Amino acid sequence: MAYPVYVGGNSGWDAGAVIAGGLVAGATAGLVAGAVSNANAPPAVIVAAPAPSAATAAPAAADQARQSADAAQSAASEAQQAARQAQSAAAAAAPQPASPPPAPTPPGARYALGTRFAQLPEGCQPERIGPISFDHCGQDWLQPVMEGGTVAWIAVPPPLG
Repeated sequence: MAYPVYVGGNSGWDAGAVIAGGLVAGATAGLVAGAVSNANAPPAVIVAAPAPSAATAAPAAADQARQSADAAQSAASEAQQAARQAQSAAAAAAPQPASPPPAPTPPGARYALGTRFAQLPEGCQPERIGPISFDHCGQDWLQPVMEGGTVAWIAVPPPLG
C-alpha cells in the first residue's frame, strides 16, 4: 500500500520524519476512517509542521544567551555594590586602634596579682615552664589567657619549677 508523502523542497522538512510521522498518523487516521468510510479510499496522512530549523533557532538562542548574560552582569554589578557598601559599613564600625602597651614597671615596682593587660608590657620575655606559657617581665610573671576571643595577660605569682 502506498502512502503519499508531502515534502516541500525548501521547507526544511525531513522526508524520513515525514514518512514516520505519516505512518503513525496515517495508521491512526486509517483506523478511524476505515471504520466510517470506504476501505478502497487512500489513507490520509497528517503531517505536523516541522520544528524550527537551525537557521531560525540560532538567532533566537543567541538572543536568549545575550539576555541571560545581561541579567548575570546586572546581578554581578548589584552584588559588587552590596559588597562595597558592606565593606564601608564594616570600616565605619571597626574598633578604634588599641591603646598603647602599658609602660614598663619602674625598677623595684611590681604588678598586683590578678592585674589584667590587654597588651603585653614592653620588655617581657616569653618562657615555658612545663606545659604552661608565661611572660617574664622583670620580677613579674604574666600568663596569657583568652578573654572574649582575644588574648589578655594576667599577673600571676612566680611559677614553681
